[in-house]
Amino acid sequence: MLCMYLVYYLVQVSRLAVWLGALASIALGALLGIGVHLLIITPILGSAPINQLLATGGLLFFLQSFATFLWTTDHKSVRMSLPSFEVGGIFVPLTRLIPFAISIVALIGLYLFPHPHVRRHRHPRGVAGPRGDVADGRQPAAHLHRHLGGGRPDGRPGRRRC
Repeated sequence: MLCMYLVYYLVQVSRLAVWLGALASIALGALLGIGVHLLIITPILGSAPINQLLATGGLLFFLQSFATFLWTTDHKSVRMSLPSFEVGGIFVPLTRLIPFAISIVALIGLYLFPHPHVRRHRHPRGVAGPRGDVADGRQPAAHLHRHLGGGRPDGRPGRRRC
């Protein structure tokens, strides 16, 4: 949000080229990300999850309120004049085709190069496999109780014995 406001003012008010405004906003975003990570996220990583939620939610509330204070709630947009193409009697503006192409490339990139902690399963957890059970042979309840820390290890309801 703050980076987009920077692009708006660099392009519309300062009459800077769009690509220079984009580079400046990327730099500002990187600096903000590093600062938030070092000053807010790192100190609370070991605390309770509710504290992490409150800190990040509070940061979001502060940034939105600060931006509203500085720039009001008036709609602002960067004006660009790019050509449009006619495909089968339909006019397709390049200002909409470029973001669409970028989103498709990002989607393909996320599919081909997933985050290391995201694994693809043949049968997702909790979904019945071909024999009516989970792919590794355990019942879904046992699998969930083992990961969520509740119930008995064999999957039956009840309290875990120590």
